[in-house]
Amino acid sequence: MSIIDVNRDSWNKQADRYQKNAMFSFDEVDYGNSSCPKEKDLKLIGDVKGKKILELGCGGANCGIALAKQGAKMTCLDLSSEQINRMLKSGGTFVFSLNDPIFYSVAFGSIWKEDGISDNLNILIF
Repeated sequence: MSIIDVNRDSWNKQADRYQKNAMFSFDEVDYGNSSCPKEKDLKLIGDVKGKKILELGCGGANCGIALAKQGAKMTCLDLSSEQINRMLKSGGTFVFSLNDPIFYSVAFGSIWKEDGISDNLNILIF
């Protein structure tokens, strides 16, 4: 079993507990959990209206959903299908499968050029 498989399995097992305990907001961007600083205080990203943002390792996509509410065009990716399920329950939309080659090309550092996504990306969040 690879480290990626171990990571995915671990997050799939703890997704519900993690999301409940973290008490994430889907209305504001935080940098860790509900007790960490918020984007409104740190102002690291700025105005996102109309910007294309890729969030890698989004978990339940609380930040991605919050940014989408501010007008960002979000793509949120995570290895954990259970974290993606949490995203869907919270109002996110699912575009492609975790087994899709696009996911793996992004997740392992070679942002794809075929669709012009890397040329048009404004912000990348890890």
